[in-house]
Order: sequence, then structure tokens, then C-alpha cells
Amino acid sequence: MKASHKWGGLALFAIGLGACGGGGADEQGTSAAATSRGRGPVVLFVVDTLRADHLGCYGYEPDTSPALDRLAAEGVLFEACQAQSSWTKPATASVLTGLLPSQHGAVHKVSALPPEHLLLAEPLGAAGYATAAFGGNGFIFGTEQGFSRGFDTFHSGVDLQGDGNEQLIAEADLLVDGAIDWLDGHMQSEADQPFFLYVHVIDPHDPYAPPPDLVHAFGEPLAPPFPTDAELARPGPVVARYPGGVPDVVQERMRQLYDGEIAGADRAFGRLLESLERHGVYDEATIVFVSDHGEEFFDHGGVGHNPLLYQEVIQVPLVVKFPTSLGDALPGQRFAPRVRQVDVLPTLLDTLGIELEPERAAQLAGQSLVPALLGEASWGEQPAVTEVDYEGVYRKSLIQGGTKYVRTWAPRLEERLFDLEADPGETRNLVAEQPGRVAELRADLGRLSSLGGRGWGFVMRNETELTVGIAGLITFRGDALAGLDPLGLELEGFDAALADGPLGQGWVEFTKGTDGKRNVRYTLGEPSAEGQPGDAAVGTEHYPGFDPSGMPSYEGRGAWFLTTLAPGDEDGVSFMPAPGTEDLRLMLWADGEPVPPEFVFLGPGLERAGAMPLALGTGEGLELPGTPPRSTVPEGAPLHGWLWKNMDPATLDVELSPETEANLRDLGYFGDD
Repeated sequence: MKASHKWGGLALFAIGLGACGGGGADEQGTSAAATSRGRGPVVLFVVDTLRADHLGCYGYEPDTSPALDRLAAEGVLFEACQAQSSWTKPATASVLTGLLPSQHGAVHKVSALPPEHLLLAEPLGAAGYATAAFGGNGFIFGTEQGFSRGFDTFHSGVDLQGDGNEQLIAEADLLVDGAIDWLDGHMQSEADQPFFLYVHVIDPHDPYAPPPDLVHAFGEPLAPPFPTDAELARPGPVVARYPGGVPDVVQERMRQLYDGEIAGADRAFGRLLESLERHGVYDEATIVFVSDHGEEFFDHGGVGHNPLLYQEVIQVPLVVKFPTSLGDALPGQRFAPRVRQVDVLPTLLDTLGIELEPERAAQLAGQSLVPALLGEASWGEQPAVTEVDYEGVYRKSLIQGGTKYVRTWAPRLEERLFDLEADPGETRNLVAEQPGRVAELRADLGRLSSLGGRGWGFVMRNETELTVGIAGLITFRGDALAGLDPLGLELEGFDAALADGPLGQGWVEFTKGTDGKRNVRYTLGEPSAEGQPGDAAVGTEHYPGFDPSGMPSYEGRGAWFLTTLAPGDEDGVSFMPAPGTEDLRLMLWADGEPVPPEFVFLGPGLERAGAMPLALGTGEGLELPGTPPRSTVPEGAPLHGWLWKNMDPATLDVELSPETEANLRDLGYFGDD
């Protein structure tokens, strides 16, 4: 901690406690300025719940995907594409916005996409494209979900079936029929206008029910006493039926039914490609084939698309056929470096020569693949972040090179580290063997996905002309804090061995020094059952430079964070209390002296705090936005900070329509019927 001045010479501290949304941009945020790129048709074909390794062009032996295999031969196959989430809504939103889930906020069952986020159809529409979408998943095609912006035509499977049809899951053939009908009409009346066609088929999402002629395509139904095909369509009940482990023959038949659905979706995709050829627009069309997420078949003991973030669920196929006008170097390429769903939007816009306004472009989490494909730039090893916030699970993963780091904040703090090159099946957790690499990736994950988190966030900025040392002490009763992740803190004058990242979490007590003043003593380690430092407690540190006056006597759980702010610097930290945490409080020091209450402001109205330390409550189930806007800082406060909590301020919660809920219930999101 660097001492440079005292609080008496500052009187400049402000903390805002309350809602703090991200900054908005203009309504459209696009520029249709022409470049050398062409403006041919665009087709985005999303297949729900599709594993990459069940496709012929990705090395699968059964003939599940002849239409896609042909497209891969005429386009670019991306060998490793990382999904940005493990389920439909956040992953598809990342495809359509180029943003991470923690940026776009469409992360819960009832969370619509907030209107401030630009969808792919909007810049294309502004550039003169006719836009149409056809899909069968209510998380995207429910009218209340917010994904229809920018589309002239937006049809769900229910729309296409008409009244009186009780089939709530529209098969790929029905959706592609609707898309082809739209395309035929467009080419008859507006053939000179380019179009953007987005088709999102629900096959092969469970229930695994292939078209009748494909039920026997990859195997035969099982004989009694094994389950029927109808029973095998739902993976959850199958697992429950075999508590001792699902027999191999049953597992294999489930995969066969899944493959039959893949073949049905691929056949429908092939009909759409034939329609493009029939209208003479195939060659100059940009066609993107991608999945929202994959599906587990007992790879790690489970089924479905669970939130564990193993590769079978979050590595997806991505194949792009570019227009012939882009050159003859692209057809047949296999691009080995890892790419991401968030790269789809900037790649498409770059292909078409459509530029976003600078503020919009700066927000994107992805980047265009076109320069790398054309040999104009290197791609390198782009970091791939995946995030899930689903029914009490809060988890993120980061792949850097061949290493994958997974961090779980809820329901409990956990870490996993895998060498994907040596161990592609993710069977060996290397956290204990490589603590240094874990620390590096933990910090990188915090930096790359700092726009979202749970619990509390604290951000400081120093606009004085002096360097200021900031210290914070969090005290609480309960289990250890989870999510002790920096928003950018760097250790100075603090023993890194006592810290999880930039925070030290252990046992805190106040002691009286020889001068009669109270001091702070911190001990790393877990307390014993009696509430005292346990046998594992190590590394006791005394902090005579911090005066705990203003705080009541305390002995118990605590966590430190420390940082040194040079003029113009900003720094911060986030943390999440475990369930059951009580008496959560925050004490702040600047250059070793307590921050007096008159320098602390609370809420959007910047009301003065009545006392220090700040009482924070529990913070359970809370969401953090990005850094609060600086406009909330009171005038005349060049050293200022914000402490905030919110219930997912970037999320627009809506009531699901009866049609959407019925569709999702049939898909198993609200229980198997």
C-alpha cells in the first residue's frame, strides 16, 4: 500500500448503491456504406441440439448429413467452433448479436432479449435486405422473446401449422416448407432485392422422433424388456429407469434415434439448398450452417444439454459457404483454429461490406473470420468463453490454446482444468497439478467476461493528481465467499500466497497494539467447528497501518482486497456470498485511514451513508451489470467508487405466452409430458 496523502485533504469519495445499467447506443447503430464486398443473399440455418461429431464432414461414419457434407466441400468447415452457452436462448442470442450471454442478457427462461441489443436482421434490413425467419423453438420464436426485431416476416412452427393442430414441435420439413414458400414469393415479386433468410429447426432436440422413413435408418427398435422407441425419445426418464446404469444397447438405440433426427434435418436443409439453386442465387449466397449447442450421450455420465460445459455440449458445427465473388481460395477449406458463435455476425457483415457504427462494433465479443480465410491476417488462438446461468447454476469456461478452464460460482465454488489436446474427453482435472496455469486462466476469464457476474460489484476510479492506496475488508458470517474475482485488481504490497486472485479470504480479528490502538490481524485458512481458526490456518499477517475505528469489534470470517490507483486509474472487484451468509459488511480505507460516512453515497439518488461499515445483507441471487456509469458520481468527487447490486439489470423478464410455454413444455423445459 503506497501512502501519499490523507483523507482530510480529499473529502472526495462517493459510492452509488443501486441500479446501474450499461450505456446505450443509437437505435440502429449501423452504416450501409458500400465496400468492395458483394450484397448477395444470406441464409442462416441453425440446427438445434446438434453435436459436431455426429456429422459426416466432421468424421462420423453413419451417413447422417449428405447435404451438409456437400456444403462443406463447397465452403469452409470450421473444425472447432465453441458455443457461447449450453442451451438455446443464450447461445442463439450470441449468434444473432455477436455478444456474450453476460452482455446480451437473454440468459433465463423468462428473459427476453433487451431492445438495446442489435440483432443481425437489423443492419441487414437497413442495408436494403428483405428479412424472414422460420423456427420451432419457443425460446427464440415466442412473440415475447424479443428476437423478431428487424424481420419483415417472423413465423414460428405454430404459425405455419394453423389452427387446430396440436403438434407443438414443428418438424424441420414444415419449417423449410415455409421458408421455401417465402423464397418463391420473394423471387417472383422482388427478385432484385437481396434477402436474409433465417431458419431454425428443432430436430434433433428431444424427443428423439425421426421422420417415419428414417426410424430404421441407423438401427432397429429394441425388443422387450428394453424400452420402445417412444420411451427412448425422452432421455431423462430412460436414465431414471436404470438407476444402476443405462445398458449399452439402450444407449446406442438412443443415439440411433438422434441420428435419424439429424438426417431428417439435413434432408430438409438439402431441399432449401435446391431451392436456392432453382432460383439461381446459390452461387452468390452466403450460407451459414451452425448449431446452438450439442447433446451429451453418457460421455460424462449424463444425457441432454446439461450446464456442465463439457465439449460434447458446447462444441458445435460451423460451415460457411461464401459467395463465389469472394474468390476461389475458400471452397474446401478446413479451418483448424478454434472459432466462436460470436464470430458469425461480424463475419457475415464483413462478407457483405456492412459496417456497424464504432460504438456498436466495439461491443462485439467476436470478430470477422474473412481476413484470416483470405490470408490477409492471422487468426491466432482466440480465447473462447462459454457462460451459463440456468436454474441455480452459474458457470463459465475459457479455452486458451489447447487448455480449458471451467469455473463454477453456484451452486458451489469449483474449478476444473483440462488439456484438450492430450485429454479430449475431459477425464482428468489438472487443477491441483497446475495451480499457476489455473491462476492465469482465472484472471483471463475475469477479464474477458467482466460484464456479468453474481453478487456484488465494487469499482473505484481515481481522478485526483495523487496515487491512492485503497483497501477493503469484507466481513461476514457463513460459508466462504464465492466468485472472488477481480474486475482488474493488481496486488501491491500484499502477500499473494494469502490471496485468491487479488483477495485474501480467511479469519479476521481486531487486536490492540502497544500504542493502545486497535489493529487488524488476518489469518488464512478455514475456521474450526468452534468458529476459531482451524489447524489449516496459516500465514498470519498484521496490518498496523489500517485503523479499524468506526467498525464494531469483530472476530470471524473476512476477505481483503487491495489496490493502488494511480491518477486516472480504475479498478474493481466482484464477489458472491454463499447461501446462508449473514451480516455481510464492507469497510473501506484510503491510504490506511477509514473512509468516513460523509464520503459514502448510496443509491441512484446518491444519498449519504449514515455509518460505516456498509451493511450489505446477503446478496443471494443477485446479478451484476457492467461498470456503473460515471455520470452517477457527485460533482466535486474526483476519487470515487461504486458499490452495487441488482437483480439482473441487463435482463428483460417477460411473461411467457401460452403458446410459447406449451411449445417449451413439449420440448421438456417445464417437465416431460
